[in-house]
Amino acid sequence: MASIASFNGVQVTLDSVHMPLPNEEEQKQILEMREQLKEDLEKAPSSEFVETVSDDKLIRYIRGYGHGWGDLKGVDAAVKAYRKMLKARADYPLINQLRKEIGEVFEEVLKESDVPHIRATMAYKYASSEQERKEWEAIQNITTNLTNFTKDGIVYSYLSYTDVEFENCVEVFNGDMERCVNSMDKFEYIKGILFDQQLYALSKKIKNKVPRIIYIVDSTGMTLSKLRALGKAPWKATREKKRPKGEDGKDPFETYIPEVAGVILVLNTPWFAQKIYNVFIAKNVEPRTQRKIVILGKDYKKRLLTFLDPTSIAKIMKCRKHDDEDDLPLKKDGLKMKKGIVKEVTVSGKPGDTIEWVFSVTKNTVDFSLILYVPNEGELEERIMLEPQRCKIEDGEIEGEYELEDLSEESESFNEKTEYLVGLKFSNKHSFLKTTKVNYEIKVTKEEADEEE
Repeated sequence: MASIASFNGVQVTLDSVHMPLPNEEEQKQILEMREQLKEDLEKAPSSEFVETVSDDKLIRYIRGYGHGWGDLKGVDAAVKAYRKMLKARADYPLINQLRKEIGEVFEEVLKESDVPHIRATMAYKYASSEQERKEWEAIQNITTNLTNFTKDGIVYSYLSYTDVEFENCVEVFNGDMERCVNSMDKFEYIKGILFDQQLYALSKKIKNKVPRIIYIVDSTGMTLSKLRALGKAPWKATREKKRPKGEDGKDPFETYIPEVAGVILVLNTPWFAQKIYNVFIAKNVEPRTQRKIVILGKDYKKRLLTFLDPTSIAKIMKCRKHDDEDDLPLKKDGLKMKKGIVKEVTVSGKPGDTIEWVFSVTKNTVDFSLILYVPNEGELEERIMLEPQRCKIEDGEIEGEYELEDLSEESESFNEKTEYLVGLKFSNKHSFLKTTKVNYEIKVTKEEADEEE
């Protein structure tokens, strides 16, 4: 099983995303929790919702707070945290009202395996006009860009924090800051409800694990100045004034869904990420949370395959609103590689799709090869489909094609709809002195059957 080191050096694998079922001692603690919470659950309006009172929910509190919370430990700490959640839902009846409204819609959304549940629910229930649709889209673009299931049933949530979304949101609300902030809060309630329901539904599906979520945080384009600007954004000041506070002066929803994150994958981290880690994360975030944070570098698309299938990665790439500096387009003239440098164009396709290429060398020589990236039991296997071949200026235009094969016979993880990643590599590693240049164009032709559908 492949693993990736987290921020504090712990190896994280796909198996570590979900938690094991309660052991014998934890089962006794769940019964003890229920005994202590008996009167609370009889009175609490939210206890009518099965996902709020399930063993799956209670074990999250035991594991999330049992190690210690305030001056309490064990079951007492878990009970205190759970009671705070019940009080928050009682103090803000809008949450339970929204839960009732969303319930039936959520069941419909679950049937649509390719529809991100949050966006679909908002579209079904709350976008009654074109203006409302734009407003909900703007809110979602700030917090959660995409939430979906992998084909193995794992929930992943892609988040992208960029200055564009923050600037555009209030503008979409026609400058009405207060209404924008109110909608943000309402959306956060809805998101929490939906995560609660989705995790409960997933626990019934996978049965042998307590499910958690893979969070993918995209920091592309983030700079120190933008980071500082986000902290001073006008809407944040307005929201802080309106944000509810509990009797202890803290966020009443701080214990809403413990142990929900299985792993937090951070893409395209800027150069100052380590400094931020040393100043903020290392001092203020518990080691058990630090173990979940994994920083992925420029080759994150391949490393994501440790946790996600190629089809899910393709959906995330489609959802992204910006390209990486190192992302290469499907067509480019004058691609330059200094001595020892390799450039790779990554494309995706399904079995039956054909990848075509044509390129010419305009300076010195280049080695061209074709790589198929296949996730195999957590390992990222690189299959060389075309061995490196030395190409020269005098070769003129060099053309070729490759049809993606169906690998479903190799593993149950693959089927005829699985999307694979293919890398077309231009390498100047053979040169110690000279720079090379190429002009290229790449096309992906879909299988005719897909086009007819």
